[in-house]
Amino acid sequence: MSHLLESIFPIYIFHAVKPNIDPNPENKVVVVNETQPFNLSCNASGKPTPTVVWRKTSGSPLQFPDGTTLTVSSASPQHSGTYQCTATNKAGSDTATFVVVVQCEL
Repeated sequence: MSHLLESIFPIYIFHAVKPNIDPNPENKVVVVNETQPFNLSCNASGKPTPTVVWRKTSGSPLQFPDGTTLTVSSASPQHSGTYQCTATNKAGSDTATFVVVVQCEL
C-alpha cells in the first residue's frame, strides 16, 4: 500500500542550504573621492534564495531596490564608515563587512 501512495503522491525532499556570500569580502576597504559614485556588492547564494539586508553599523537597515548592491551616486563624508550586508534564509545567515573611506576634496 505504501508504494501505491508514493506513486500517486510523490515525496519531495527539500534540502535548505545556508547562505554564502561569494567571494566573502570580509573587511574589504573601499576608498572613493568625494562626489564620485561607488557600489558595494553582496553576491549571496543559498537555498532558498537568501534575502539581503544592508546596514551601516551606526544605523538602521538601508533600503536598496535590488537588495544585493548598495549604490551611492555621489559620495560625501557622511558615507564614510562600516557597512554590512547580511544574507538570510531559513538555513542560516552569512555577513560581509565593508569599510568605506571618502576622501574629501580640498
